[in-house]
Amino acid sequence: MSADARQLGLAAECDADAADLARLVSQLKTFQARLRADTNDEALQAAVALNLDRVYTATESVIFRVVTSLEGQAPSGSDWHMRLLRQAFLDVEGVRPPILAADLRSHLTDLLGFRYKLRHSYLMHLDSGRLELLAEETASAGPRTEASLRTFAGWLRSKEQLSSADH
Repeated sequence: MSADARQLGLAAECDADAADLARLVSQLKTFQARLRADTNDEALQAAVALNLDRVYTATESVIFRVVTSLEGQAPSGSDWHMRLLRQAFLDVEGVRPPILAADLRSHLTDLLGFRYKLRHSYLMHLDSGRLELLAEETASAGPRTEASLRTFAGWLRSKEQLSSADH
């Protein structure tokens, strides 16, 4: 497969991931509304927590694919998740612009931390207030994340078009 075809494939993946992210955020909003009505419902708390995990994992997955495809490899080591997220906001000169808008960094860092605690604290008490705040922030950040991915996909397509014009 040519480099141009790989870039077009990656652009299509970014668009598909943006659409998947929009669906996850829509599901989150549904669970969030139900949790507001009953903050003590542990099953709803778990549903919101799982959805927050899925939103972050979907975002991290597309970042991982972009970084490995364009830069050759993703970070490794015990802090690779944080380092990968940091890379999403970098302009890698001669390789790619930032994958995500800078205003998403703080929220996604919080969401990464939440996911880590959720996955590694088996007896974690889910605080409905904290869940509500994270869900609200994630619902707000979702469209901006989706737009960032679509903008990045557009950059990949324009880069491919420039490359095709040179041939």
